[in-house]
Amino acid sequence: MIPGGSAYAITARTGLRGPKAVGVVFGTVYTGEVLLNTALGLYKPSTWSGQDWTVDIINKYVQATATGVFYDHVFAPVHDS
Repeated sequence: MIPGGSAYAITARTGLRGPKAVGVVFGTVYTGEVLLNTALGLYKPSTWSGQDWTVDIINKYVQATATGVFYDHVFAPVHDS
């Protein structure tokens, strides 16, 4: 989720971290991904079943969460003062 990593970094720079940042990034990146890939003819979400949507959303949310955890703990760890 390379765009998600960039989006998370930008979101974190505004001071938002953790689950709230993941939610903002996921909503933005996932919506953009579905719209762009549909416009390019790569996705056909109108043909997806409820299970297809669920699997896709969970898969992408797990990726977004992992990106956030990785960023917060590796690239920009928060130190308690």
